[in-house]
Amino acid sequence: MKAARWHGRRDIRIEEVSSRDPGPREVRVRVDFAGICATDLHEFTHGPQFIATTPHPLTGRCAPVTMGHEFTGSIVDAGSEVKNLRAGDRIVAEASLPCGVCAHCQKGEFILCRQAAYLGFAWDGAFADTCTLPAVVCHKVPDKLSSEDAVMIEPLASAMHAVRRGRVLAGETVAIVGSGTIGLCTLLCARAAGASRVFTVDPIARKRKLALELGAEMALDPADGDAAQKIAAATGGGADLSFECVGSARTVDLAVRSTRVHGRTVVVGVMTEPQPFSFLDMLLQEREIIGTVGYFGEFEMCMALVADGRINAKPLISATIGLEDIVARGFEPFASPDNTNIKIVVRPR
Repeated sequence: MKAARWHGRRDIRIEEVSSRDPGPREVRVRVDFAGICATDLHEFTHGPQFIATTPHPLTGRCAPVTMGHEFTGSIVDAGSEVKNLRAGDRIVAEASLPCGVCAHCQKGEFILCRQAAYLGFAWDGAFADTCTLPAVVCHKVPDKLSSEDAVMIEPLASAMHAVRRGRVLAGETVAIVGSGTIGLCTLLCARAAGASRVFTVDPIARKRKLALELGAEMALDPADGDAAQKIAAATGGGADLSFECVGSARTVDLAVRSTRVHGRTVVVGVMTEPQPFSFLDMLLQEREIIGTVGYFGEFEMCMALVADGRINAKPLISATIGLEDIVARGFEPFASPDNTNIKIVVRPR
């Protein structure tokens, strides 16, 4: 079968590989759709960051590796010990492959496992015809949820986890810094959770336009002046809750300043290097900063919300491409300074 494999920075190759039979607790899945994530892009432009270059202690695997962790597909066959899934079932999957024995894994908090490997980074992922993975991370897709919609469940689950970490209450005002996939998914999830007013900040006009179409009250351009001051003026003091969905000290500062006294800021963006940050605004206003990573417990919730129409993530999909085009029409456009894509989805066959 064909697979998109990471060999090094800006070196993703379409190669012929063997499809692996599932072990006793694994399933093999025919991939229907797989999304390119910002983390995948970072590995393409600046990797290796999360990709294992020496054998991972849990999986024993390292680069070259088949990428892809946001996906949906149908089970082809299941291992002898898999009881809750069978051939023909459609699934979505968590990206964190757990050790299975630590306290977090025992509670189903796989993303917090200190030994976890990640699908598409230390285990062959979903940019391929088939993907073999542990059954424990798979979630069955309900019949009324289409595969085209199901491909967005993994990023929606990350956003919903951030919304739950932020303790969104019905009627609250929300500010979101960054209108990429996760920022816009956070907008959708915050509205579904009951946020009454949402303000977004992003320098790209197309993303601001889409944020307004998805329900933002204002979509601010940071080049047009201090967005935090504009949010404060529009809300009478600032948002109840903000989300930083970029990943820099500058945007964390903006997200914090966008909140009122006793406001809460959830840091969603990934920063792999130490960042300078002044805590003065946080201290003087008794604000909170909250961390979030991944998800646990949000997959079924998001599938239900999308299936019944309370969340519509289809407008976030900018293009659907073939596997052979994943570099030229996927990674390269995403890496461009002029990128306006939100989510590019790969259809392997």
